[in-house]
Amino acid sequence: MADKMSLLEKIAEARVRLGQAELDKTGYNPHAGFKYFQLDDFMPEARKICRDLRFLPIESFETGRAVMTVRDFDDPSAIVQFECPAEKPNIPGTNATQVIGGMITYLRRYLWMMLFEITENDEFDAEQGKDEPSKPQTARKSTKPASQAAPKDERPAEKPEVEPISRGTFAWKSVLTHFGYDFRKPKTDADNTDAFHASLEFVKPYGIKDAKEMKELGDDTAEAIISRIANMGSSEGGPESFKGDDL
Repeated sequence: MADKMSLLEKIAEARVRLGQAELDKTGYNPHAGFKYFQLDDFMPEARKICRDLRFLPIESFETGRAVMTVRDFDDPSAIVQFECPAEKPNIPGTNATQVIGGMITYLRRYLWMMLFEITENDEFDAEQGKDEPSKPQTARKSTKPASQAAPKDERPAEKPEVEPISRGTFAWKSVLTHFGYDFRKPKTDADNTDAFHASLEFVKPYGIKDAKEMKELGDDTAEAIISRIANMGSSEGGPESFKGDDL
């Protein structure tokens, strides 16, 4: 069947097949509260579909852009291309090779999502109203006479107890700050988004897939990550400036 289809028909069929597959999103953005697809979530199924429909996506990376060229096994002259702009991020504490590697990982994800038309609206839906200031409430005047007013409580107000920050959370904040995350900026700031993804790449060798797992780390692993960050050198306003309510 596949050898009688045009390349465009094969791509359309591939999108339908992947859309019918049961895929789980393992990526998690704790700041916006949404899940997203990582490459490992859909690549195994995507490769099988490409093989069955007899076409091959080829990625290439040039100055200022990333390109995916799709070639048809049954008609070598047929070509379809997908393109997205590419800009090398400036991530503190990383060398040039690490920056390029991280950039290629995310560009590949976007190219494959374009090919299979994978949509993720969760990110925008989750951010609606996040940074909007709350409207002040107008205080209502009491209609009771002064003689009937309730007596004032002269006791000093008790300070709410602050839950101590865990070593896992402290380690995660250390990684975020090391990669340039600025807690004073909105969570959707471009630099903060780059820093967040770079931080996830940094902790992957420890078997951590998302920020939630990072915060639930045992003390030993958390200490190992904190020590590694300290040895690499911290960015301005380092880990000691964290507060328990930053995240």
